[in-house]
Amino acid sequence: MVFISEASGRQAAFQRAYGAIVLLLLVFLMGGSGRADNASFLLLRPISAFALVFALWKYGAPFWRQHRSLAYLTLAVVLVPAIHLVPLPPAIWTALPGRELVVDVFRENGMALPWQPISMEPLSTLNALLSLMLPISVLLLAVSASRPQQADMMRVILLIGAVSGLLGLLQAIGSPTSPLYFYRITNNGMAVGLFANRNHQAIFLACLIPLISAHLSLISGRNETVRLLKASSAAAAIFLIPLILVTGSRTGLLLTLLAIPLSLWIYREPVVVGRRIDLSSARRLSLFAYSVVGLLMLGLLTLASFRAPAVSRLLASDAAGDLRWTALPTLLKATGDLMPFGSGVGSFVPIYKVYEPRDLLSPNYFNHAHNDYVEVLLTVGLPGALLILVAGFMLFRAAMRAAKPSAALAASREDLILLRAGVAVLVLLAIASVGDYPLRTPSIAALGAVATAWIVGALRRTRPQ
Repeated sequence: MVFISEASGRQAAFQRAYGAIVLLLLVFLMGGSGRADNASFLLLRPISAFALVFALWKYGAPFWRQHRSLAYLTLAVVLVPAIHLVPLPPAIWTALPGRELVVDVFRENGMALPWQPISMEPLSTLNALLSLMLPISVLLLAVSASRPQQADMMRVILLIGAVSGLLGLLQAIGSPTSPLYFYRITNNGMAVGLFANRNHQAIFLACLIPLISAHLSLISGRNETVRLLKASSAAAAIFLIPLILVTGSRTGLLLTLLAIPLSLWIYREPVVVGRRIDLSSARRLSLFAYSVVGLLMLGLLTLASFRAPAVSRLLASDAAGDLRWTALPTLLKATGDLMPFGSGVGSFVPIYKVYEPRDLLSPNYFNHAHNDYVEVLLTVGLPGALLILVAGFMLFRAAMRAAKPSAALAASREDLILLRAGVAVLVLLAIASVGDYPLRTPSIAALGAVATAWIVGALRRTRPQ
């Protein structure tokens, strides 16, 4: 009976950890773009639905018991688009701010006013609701995993990052029509990696810098092994910088500057086990690793000097002339007109077309506000602002606990590292959301879910019983 119990426990652990890892691999392969018309969603959405049903069945009850605050926040995030889809009688929806245009359309066409939901673009709202299946399933699977399994997820993310970075390098030096671009609408000629948007590639690569520091801090081994891993980890972190430069993303470049101090905050000296031996071989390996990386860096920096529009855009371009900033007054006016309930989750594109001034008309495709906080206020209204404030407060509390850990948390070296890594990733994503929309991309949303799992998992394991 004991043997059967242990076997079932190992099987459950396998389902938790490696189910999340397989899901991460699939989402980074097929979820690098948030556009609703991606052909890959025909496969990714059913996988997400199956994963969510499985995760709720196996781990939904423990998640609700052990992480009540996060569970309530997750439920609220799901309820908002669901409520936006509930049909309302004409007497109610016509009284909502900003619906005059819809009323005029029906009346001009001689049609009776039908029941309508809060959302002015119900199909987009439904798509937004369905898109939540993936990050929630990743969150449930990752939260239920053990500490070593969560560390394995970090290593998988680093491996995915290496693939995406090298793919971006090949894209930058190759043809803009290369088959290495996976999405129909993308930044052709730029280093987008596994993504459709170069900014999202750069944001993802910047998030890897603190994860490399966390991975190195979690290492334990013989002295010569630790020395070699230190050299390779430092080289990998430095190697990311030109890979970020060739994306041409100002956001990624600025996030990199923030990621470096966060990495130093996370870092803890790796644990050396076993007796010390002669380090001459380790020194030679370290020197070899640094030499190889130095040569690669020289080549990449040479490439970056020709193909790094991030630097030239940062120094020469007027940021205020960028459409995302010049459109901000228009977006704020629309937000004020549609308060307090917004236009509906996912309805940004048609609403912006209504408010778009003539002097901002251009061939550029403005599919999001490029400021997720403004877009949430525009489409969700005051409930969206409340959700942002609650999530921000929870992240702030976690950051304070990571900065000044309790005795139990400070004693658990691995949990403190995972906690700080999760906080670092979420802070970088929160800052990136000021000038972009990274969490609307499925793969980065999954990264955010895993980072959240590192935080709540570490806090749960070190909570006084």
